[in-house]
Amino acid sequence: MAKDIITADLGGEALSAEELAAIPDFKSIRKELWAKFPGAVARRVYEPGEIIITEGDFGTTAFYLLSGEAEIYLQSKIAGLESHRREKRKWFQSLTKISGLVTGKTGPKQTTKSGRTHIPMDGSVDLPMDNPTAVLGAGELFGELCALAAFKQEKLKRPKFYPRSATVRARTRIEALEMLPNI
Repeated sequence: MAKDIITADLGGEALSAEELAAIPDFKSIRKELWAKFPGAVARRVYEPGEIIITEGDFGTTAFYLLSGEAEIYLQSKIAGLESHRREKRKWFQSLTKISGLVTGKTGPKQTTKSGRTHIPMDGSVDLPMDNPTAVLGAGELFGELCALAAFKQEKLKRPKFYPRSATVRARTRIEALEMLPNI
């Protein structure tokens, strides 16, 4: 099934099947499986302050932290947004609201606080609404949703990539594995 293999130059040091099988979290995966995708996983090193991925950029790879810490944060102003749920109306109440909008006579807005305290993310943490940052450590994975979406699109033969949902920056010196979506 060579046509299903996604290839790219990831930079860093490509890992062999033996090296991947030696990583504790990957021990349950047979070496033969790793051997089917040579070059699909690369060891990368990031220095403190270096940006690993940027929110909004399109990506196709996932990252697994071997050592070090990374900060994940949102740059957009999503933390200030509030969700509003409108009350259930009968059809004539909706008609009254529409006619009020047309004539310029509208009643008071009905808003409610959502009560949410965290922003759900695709990683192992959710970000607090008031300060959308968190710290990731060794053994954690990020960027997997872009990788999974890219893999799905490749299978469907319609390339379409999705933007990263957050920015990840090295907090300390990081050793990470960057993985193509077919892994």
